[in-house]
Amino acid sequence: MEEYVLICFGKSPNSMVSSCLPRICNLVLVFWSKSSLKALIYSRVSTDDQSNARQISELTSKAAHYGISIVGTYVDKISGSKGFMDRDGGKELLYFIENNPEITDVVVSEISRISRKVEDTKKVVRILSEKGVNLHISNIS
Repeated sequence: MEEYVLICFGKSPNSMVSSCLPRICNLVLVFWSKSSLKALIYSRVSTDDQSNARQISELTSKAAHYGISIVGTYVDKISGSKGFMDRDGGKELLYFIENNPEITDVVVSEISRISRKVEDTKKVVRILSEKGVNLHISNIS
């Protein structure tokens, strides 16, 4: 089984997450510490009536607190059941990473912002990992 690294902000994950996620996709939980990083924010809400502003604001504040330099923000207003690579913001984020090897990290508010499907989430984590890009999840509980 392949091994992935999931980097979390702040507190340790609750017992459900720390016991279930590694079994689902062999994740190694690492708690992120301050360093100089170049990151992209990815924000997703499910409907046009919802706003990405809260997610972006919280992620920008946390990134600043931890010394992460945000160099771009990608957003989608679409159901989490639609594959990450089938979303405009998801495709644009991956394209940017492909063409900008200095990007070290992607920051999201929750894992469900990437996808609500385990296989799709694993695929995105695999792609990021192959590019040397870490995934930071702000709210793991």
